[in-house]
Amino acid sequence: MKFMRNTLLLIIALSVTALADQEGSNNPDTIRQQSAIASSYNFDAVPDNAGKDITVAIISQGVSSALKDRLGDRLTAVSVQAGDSDPILEGDSLGTNAVSLVAALAPHAKLVLIKAADKDGHSSVDDIKNGVIRATEQDAKIIIITLGGGFDTYPAVDAAVNAAMKKGAIVMAASGQEGEQKPGFPANIVGVIAVGAVDSDGKMASYSNYGGKTIFAPGVDILSEGNNASGTSYSVTIAGAILSVLWSQNPSLSGQQIVDAVTGSTKAMINTDGTSENKLIDAKAALEAIQKLQK
Repeated sequence: MKFMRNTLLLIIALSVTALADQEGSNNPDTIRQQSAIASSYNFDAVPDNAGKDITVAIISQGVSSALKDRLGDRLTAVSVQAGDSDPILEGDSLGTNAVSLVAALAPHAKLVLIKAADKDGHSSVDDIKNGVIRATEQDAKIIIITLGGGFDTYPAVDAAVNAAMKKGAIVMAASGQEGEQKPGFPANIVGVIAVGAVDSDGKMASYSNYGGKTIFAPGVDILSEGNNASGTSYSVTIAGAILSVLWSQNPSLSGQQIVDAVTGSTKAMINTDGTSENKLIDAKAALEAIQKLQK
């Protein structure tokens, strides 16, 4: 997840906690089978067509050339940053992390990486707005925004998000990492699915924003290509991958029907105060709800 701070330009600075003693993995099976995500990514068996016919756009940092080459035609990578048309970012980056997660968890989804933050995590409102616009132009059915922070709203981004949703896309964003009882920008935009973080035991991460309609997915010690790290950026990425698997099981359903199936089948999680609440994504239960819609 990134924090945004208002200066003369809205800046996004990286805020991912990496575990220096643990390396990432470029093995999709290892990523898919990690215990850290099993509370939500809990299909009895991953569907053979997981993600098929679903385009997932990820608005983040750039992606490594190695991962782009490995995914081939399955991944389209573009940049919307002014003066920087190169979507490649070598070394560890949130973009590489996020793309590798979705690629592993939804192995037949079409991926679009939209670079909207530079190597230092700097971005702007225009970058996020243009990222959403580009994702819509790419006919993305699920748009994952891994960037954010602060609690302001911006009409230009609202308009871009509304246009994407009007076209039928599900727009999802990290809830933020201020530990506040409200989602941050852009997860605070009406209609955007805000996703917070829990650990492998289903307990809310202390840094995660919550409240309102925020739902949760694993976001602590998440293994991806590049590193093992924590943040609500990872939670929204995992949630988006799960939704793409679910939607691929019945592409004729609307985005709202997919969202309703997911939010209507969440399971218990533990809040930071020790209370329990049914807000943790349960892929297995959501799949059962979607299968009932097919009958």
